[in-house]
Amino acid sequence: MNNILNFDRYLTLSTIIKDELLTIYNLDNINFSIDFSKNSENFIYKSCLCFLLAKIEQKSPLFIAQEIANNFNRSNLKKYFQIRISDNGWLEFVILDRLLNQWLNQIKNIKFPLQEIKKKRMIK
Repeated sequence: MNNILNFDRYLTLSTIIKDELLTIYNLDNINFSIDFSKNSENFIYKSCLCFLLAKIEQKSPLFIAQEIANNFNRSNLKKYFQIRISDNGWLEFVILDRLLNQWLNQIKNIKFPLQEIKKKRMIK
């Protein structure tokens, strides 16, 4: 993954996905988000981008989602993310790396004492 991703530029996985979408589909002047979601096994990023485009292009969200998915599957990121289309046209980007998924599952269970962190910030 390191040979494709420039970590000085990319700060989040959602940024990586968003940048790739900007290269494969004409998204000029379209403000869209990639949101984090999680099911029991995988970390997933989702976007309702197809609904925004459907209004502009007068096409169905599912048609646009399929078009985007086809192009995404030709990109370099297909090795790292599986793109799925939900029944209603949401795009879902599933992290394929099992080790990364396991690590994210472990780290999400860490309970950070927020009060202690706030106190330390106030002392500095």
